[in-house]
Amino acid sequence: MFKKYFIPHEHNDHQPHFLRFKTIGSIVGTVLAIELLFLAEIFVFSSYRDFFAAILPDVLVDYTNRSRANQSYGSLKRSAVLDEAARMKAEDMAKKGYFAHTSPENITPWHWFREVGYDFSYAGENLAVNFFDSDAAFNAWMNSPSHRANILNNNFSEIGIATAEGVYKGRPSVFVVQLFGKPARNALSAAGAGGSAIPVAETAVKETHSPKKTVPQPEPKIVVESVPKSPEQELFVAVKSATADGSENVEMFGQSQNKSSPALPQSSLSEKVFSSPNKIINVLYGILLAMILLALLLKVFIKMHIRHPVLVTNGVLAFSVISGLLIFNRELIISLGSVF
Repeated sequence: MFKKYFIPHEHNDHQPHFLRFKTIGSIVGTVLAIELLFLAEIFVFSSYRDFFAAILPDVLVDYTNRSRANQSYGSLKRSAVLDEAARMKAEDMAKKGYFAHTSPENITPWHWFREVGYDFSYAGENLAVNFFDSDAAFNAWMNSPSHRANILNNNFSEIGIATAEGVYKGRPSVFVVQLFGKPARNALSAAGAGGSAIPVAETAVKETHSPKKTVPQPEPKIVVESVPKSPEQELFVAVKSATADGSENVEMFGQSQNKSSPALPQSSLSEKVFSSPNKIINVLYGILLAMILLALLLKVFIKMHIRHPVLVTNGVLAFSVISGLLIFNRELIISLGSVF
């Protein structure tokens, strides 16, 4: 079979079947059908967006912990509380049609932490929108220095991710919110060891409290300690200091700790596969390109004196079409998706 389709010899009239019009036409037709289905999933099928939004959080948690493990950092524990805060933020963006750390009403990310009772020593937020491939969304974060700094920040111990569907810039979109946190109870260990209270980042904020009293605590005051050089460099990382007497108010931590305890499932292999349609297509197209290139090389270098330029033209055209689709898909994913 290999000899028939790839190697020119007497029995196939020195015309490998793989480069003949019938085979090449079938390959190109199949590739175009796959491409149309891929584009339909992105722009037409809302059911796929529902499925993608449902499986994406588990996959992104796994990708995050895998990247941290590669840097010898500890894994982040999936927090049901942070999941809820992320859900509230994602739904707020989806409902109001904005994509930013701070809402049009000037609500900062820390509002959602307080809404779910998560008292933090460190907290961070990564955002993404208009991605329909988990690999593309995570790679966009990792290719951004500020978002990568959040993912690989060793001050964090917990993570929460949620998605919401809405409309952004006039088209249906999936909003993704990735939250990081470290409950306040653990803050003193770093400070007592002489470490810096504020993590290295373009943006850092500090919460201050009065000494603990029997009366209810006032709303924490957020003080901006450094300003990002540009909106693209904005990194939302926060730190809360100890109280004036050297102790910490951990009442809210106790609540969040109880809520965070349930173990949430990790992503399955099928979820990773179906959340990365572009990756699957890239692998398939790559295999076809390798086969076409192999057939062309064998045709050119075996019995070079017997020429069939039509076969070579067929192979080159098919190679060009598939290569062009690979480039088109990559640029499409990049142009549609945004991170902040």
